[in-house]
Amino acid sequence: MEKYFNDSIEFIEDNKLLFIVIFSIILLCIYFKKNNTKIIFITQYYVPKNEERKKEINECLINNLNNDIINEIHLFIEKDYDFSFLENTNKNKLKLIKTDKRLSFYKAFNYSNDFSENDIIILANSDIYFNNTLSEIYNLDYENKFYALNRYDIKNNKLVLFDSVGSQDTWIWKPPINIIINNNNINDYFDINDGILLGIGACDNRIFKIVYDSGYEVKNASDKIQTIHNHKNDYREWDKDKSKLKITKKYRSNGVQFHQK
Repeated sequence: MEKYFNDSIEFIEDNKLLFIVIFSIILLCIYFKKNNTKIIFITQYYVPKNEERKKEINECLINNLNNDIINEIHLFIEKDYDFSFLENTNKNKLKLIKTDKRLSFYKAFNYSNDFSENDIIILANSDIYFNNTLSEIYNLDYENKFYALNRYDIKNNKLVLFDSVGSQDTWIWKPPINIIINNNNINDYFDINDGILLGIGACDNRIFKIVYDSGYEVKNASDKIQTIHNHKNDYREWDKDKSKLKITKKYRSNGVQFHQK
């Protein structure tokens, strides 16, 4: 045993340069892979009727544009908006995508499937922004994984995790993501006139089930990444709209799923 140990030490000493070269190559591979990976944030912009809410939405877009970890923001818009408030931001990262309706998971997933498999995709509601904890996105395992993250609310100038198994506002994956069509999801996820719409009640629970049923492991990384919910006045539009409440009821009746604690 002692001879084996001494021989091993001697082998390492004799090949020290080789080990240094191999280790350096591994580090370089990790570095170039990380630096060739783009973080692409997909979201939708709209102008709420409530002025305070409008300010919150604008603040989120400004914060995300100024977040150096995000390489590109692909912003879906239903009309031409005045973006003059972005004058002092990194607005060169912004790509506007014209759309005729509210963003759905179907549209976001299909859109992301055209990107490189090395890219990392973030999808989030328009009232979400990120801080430097987003750097942890590089350390997540993306092999057949889909991440659904709980939000952090701002309370008394502190970030407080909204620790609920049934509420997520941010989703992360590496493309392509492939949803298997079945009798359960054909009339909502694959419905081009509806889809699973972001920002509608129960959309997060419904898409959880749809992705899970397609063979992905749905995980939460809220302990690593803080997704900050900029919604102080509790103003909402969907929960007063009868047509949107009807959609929420449809999602729930078709089947939902929650994170397990």
